[in-house]
Amino acid sequence: MWLTPGCLGDRSPPDIPRETQILDEEATIEPGAYQAWSLTERIDSTSFTSNDETPTFSYEFVVNEGPAVSLAATTTEDLDRRREGGESRIWGGTRTEGKRGGTSERIPTGYLEVLVADNQDLDSQTQTSDRDPATVHVQAYLSRTEQN
Repeated sequence: MWLTPGCLGDRSPPDIPRETQILDEEATIEPGAYQAWSLTERIDSTSFTSNDETPTFSYEFVVNEGPAVSLAATTTEDLDRRREGGESRIWGGTRTEGKRGGTSERIPTGYLEVLVADNQDLDSQTQTSDRDPATVHVQAYLSRTEQN
């Protein structure tokens, strides 16, 4: 796993693979809430067919306004647990926290069902309502990476 700071727009881009863009969205996330983007259909519509290649998932984001957010990939099952107020697991190689950033790792695409941007204090077990809304722009990519 490696984390690479970066951002979008006219600022310096992070050094992440950018072969096939699968997400380019902006959302305003209310305090204590999250925004989820489904990845399964977006991944299925790409064509990574060689047995010698594994898709590398990467993303970059910038918070245009508001507090730092947390981004991570998870499964729909874990996202459902999050909606019900329970604890949810995330794919550790995708977690990034802050106002901007990017991450990339060889990740089995079966783990990449949902990318979530969360506007909540991560150390808090309860939803936080004393934060400001966060407007975040997220771009995600799949790239071919040869296995060694």
